[in-house]
Amino acid sequence: MGTNNAVFLEVIEWFDETGRELIHRIPEAGSGEIKFGAQLTVRESQAAAFFYQGKGVAAFGPGRQLGLFRRGESCIRPYYCLMAALHG
Repeated sequence: MGTNNAVFLEVIEWFDETGRELIHRIPEAGSGEIKFGAQLTVRESQAAAFFYQGKGVAAFGPGRQLGLFRRGESCIRPYYCLMAALHG
């Protein structure tokens, strides 16, 4: 656990096995601190958006993103990620 009970996010991805969930929050409660070199995987049918202090700060379409933050960039701010299904 990070400061203030935040989760350190290293690998961020979501797969809904039920096919019923349209949006998923990572972490499900609280916030996460993204580690240097973290990896984000967004599936073909998804989009991802990162939020900090209630404001959208980054959005990603399908694909694999490596190194979301590099050395020298802030990664200790509490973030959360919403993964959304693009089909219904």
